[in-house]
Amino acid sequence: MNGISTVFSVVLHDFPGLDPDQTHAAESRFMVAASRELGGPDQVLPSYDAFLAAHESVEADLSLEEVHRAAEWARAYEKARAAGFRGLGDPVDAYFEIVPF
Repeated sequence: MNGISTVFSVVLHDFPGLDPDQTHAAESRFMVAASRELGGPDQVLPSYDAFLAAHESVEADLSLEEVHRAAEWARAYEKARAAGFRGLGDPVDAYFEIVPF
């Protein structure tokens, strides 16, 4: 997992009641699942950036690759979110934030 942690980190927000070990484990599960779904840790940030760009732009202004990457991110995020919350429940307001290095 060293290669993953050098590219980005993940921060879990708004999940009350978790101790630091549970929080770290959830963040790690999310990180690993997102990397796996997108084809490796080096694909996470480009997909995340494309997703952000898609929400800030008109679809006509995006390249086909950006549209594809944005859709990939949305799908991968949901799978990674489920992996991160596995065994913990799913509070409505909790979310994972990607923090690039």
